[in-house]
Amino acid sequence: MEISLDLKKYCVRRAMKCSYDRAVSEYFRKEEKKPELEEKIELLSMALSKIDFPALRTKYTELIGCNSTQVILSKNSSNEPCMVIDGQPVDITPFIIKKIIA
Repeated sequence: MEISLDLKKYCVRRAMKCSYDRAVSEYFRKEEKKPELEEKIELLSMALSKIDFPALRTKYTELIGCNSTQVILSKNSSNEPCMVIDGQPVDITPFIIKKIIA
């Protein structure tokens, strides 16, 4: 699944959160789209909880938002979130928060 994010008004994190909120709302209104929406909600939820957004925006300043940057969110072969920014795949692995088990 690929999710296109609109950064015209918001930063990348807020754009993901808005997309997540819309998908959850639609999930309860459209029975026929539930499987697709479940996948979308899962991907957005994973990205929102795993990505270090302040560090990501520092490295890729176009993700600060209020611009026409085209961002695609998807999963890689390791089932981790990945991004394409303006048609170029970017390595966001350093910005994935690893859970530390104590």
